[in-house]
Amino acid sequence: MVLEGLDRALLIASQAFTALIPALILVSTLASAGSRDPISEGIVRRFGLRGDAADAVEQLFDRPDTATGSLSLFSVLLVLLSGVSFTRRMQRMYQQAWDLPPVGVRGSPTAVLGLVMLLIEIVMLYGARALVRGLPLDRVIMVPVSALAGVALWTSVPWLLLDRRVHWKRL
Repeated sequence: MVLEGLDRALLIASQAFTALIPALILVSTLASAGSRDPISEGIVRRFGLRGDAADAVEQLFDRPDTATGSLSLFSVLLVLLSGVSFTRRMQRMYQQAWDLPPVGVRGSPTAVLGLVMLLIEIVMLYGARALVRGLPLDRVIMVPVSALAGVALWTSVPWLLLDRRVHWKRL
């Protein structure tokens, strides 16, 4: 039973990685119009990368002068499909954890909605952190803001992925 849980955790982690990196590259291409890239700078700063590691991250998110030329419908669809695949895997994990029958294809719209909700809440948390960063005692203020965002994120996404079959209070 423990080995099955470890297998599922590794599978979800690998799918999160393969969905997250292309999504970050796409967001980096769309978001940064100037010479600075907030995604690569944020990763380097957050993980304290230096030297070759920092250069590799900056190179990964480096974009050509014409950023829109590198963006295509295929890349957007690829990011969407990898994200939906990730949320469908999470959906199956939640259904097994709550001992609910699978919803099959009927669960695809809620998986897409769960992905959209996840992205919206991450962007909202990033925006809240950006607003609070300039205030005095910003680290103290960020604790309840992050806690509220976490509660919203980790109750609304499972609620959607479970096809609204588990009540909010139980989540």
